[in-house]
Amino acid sequence: MYTYWKGRRPLYIISILIYILANVLLAAVPANYGALIVLRVVQAFGSSAVVSLGAGTVADIIEPKKRARAMSYFLFGPQCGPILGPVIGGALVDKTSWRWIFGFLAISGATLWLVLVFALPETLRARVGNGSVYTDKSWLLLPPKLSSDLVPESERGPPPPKPTLKGYWKLFQYPPIGITCMNTAILYSSYFCIAIQLPSALGDVYHWSSSEVGAGYAVVGVAMVIGSICGGRFSDWRRKQSVQMHGESNIHPEARLNDQIWGLFLASAGLIMFGFFVEHALHPAATLISTFIVGFGMSWMFVASNAFLTLCLAQQAAGAFALGNMLRSPAAAVAAAIITPLVQKMGWGYCFLSLGLLNLLGIGSMLIVLRTQSTRWAKARLAKGAQTGHQNTSPKPN
Repeated sequence: MYTYWKGRRPLYIISILIYILANVLLAAVPANYGALIVLRVVQAFGSSAVVSLGAGTVADIIEPKKRARAMSYFLFGPQCGPILGPVIGGALVDKTSWRWIFGFLAISGATLWLVLVFALPETLRARVGNGSVYTDKSWLLLPPKLSSDLVPESERGPPPPKPTLKGYWKLFQYPPIGITCMNTAILYSSYFCIAIQLPSALGDVYHWSSSEVGAGYAVVGVAMVIGSICGGRFSDWRRKQSVQMHGESNIHPEARLNDQIWGLFLASAGLIMFGFFVEHALHPAATLISTFIVGFGMSWMFVASNAFLTLCLAQQAAGAFALGNMLRSPAAAVAAAIITPLVQKMGWGYCFLSLGLLNLLGIGSMLIVLRTQSTRWAKARLAKGAQTGHQNTSPKPN
């Protein structure tokens, strides 16, 4: 909410500062389970805000026709975590102690914080317009300020709606947004089930060592990076083809939802394959290929979803992105809590078959939206935006 009236830059700086402080305390305080839980919550609070801010920044500076590709590059950062995290963390624990994991995060976070303070300009159009205020300035922001100066009112973008919890609920009630958020939450929680159970699958079934299990996570990490980049390029290419056929004015953000379907199909197939491959102890390469398919499909879908969310509500892009995170994170937490008992009772095959079918229901809902209602909903959204003075189209950067 803060980002809409003070800009994105202050919240970047404050959030990363909270993240650094949490990591310093995690590295320094005596080992205590309660302190660990509390500080990890604070750490997550600082880091998660930056992800939503990043989506808002992309919406500020990238025009609609290139939005999906830009989102894929933006998501490249969060998706490198599953690849680099186990490798760096394992190396630090082997050579030093677990505390140096948080020490490393604090040092890297402080480095990022300095880059933000001295090199990241404000991008919120309601404060800086098209950014021309920075054209005659050095890429270093000297002296650094917490927030940017306001440009003259005539040069600013339209002010965003005042953010409230009721406003977020209204966003969710717009059917394409609600369905998109639900689908991504279901798919992300399904992926999380694989992430939680992969050590058991590779360790108990295939008798892999801890280091080999850690390397196994790299497969799905690489898949997410590739899926994100491919999905972004495909979605922008599809939009370009539609614009050439029907004209720019006839292509609504809801058209991006069509690109979700391919990712959902792949991820659902990968989930079903994973369960039965592990249950029948097929070659571990087959199991890892199934995780690759899940990661690729999930990232493909997320790029299309996030491009739609940032285009549908251009002035509330960060809020719309955060709304998706608010559903995904609790869904993943629930999945982590129940997946082990479910596998024990249902078996690997039927448990992940159920997850795959659950995601296929998401495909059905998307087809209903696309083929019966999306055009009507888009026109109603634009008409409502025109009445309230908040157009939901992205301004094109100069």
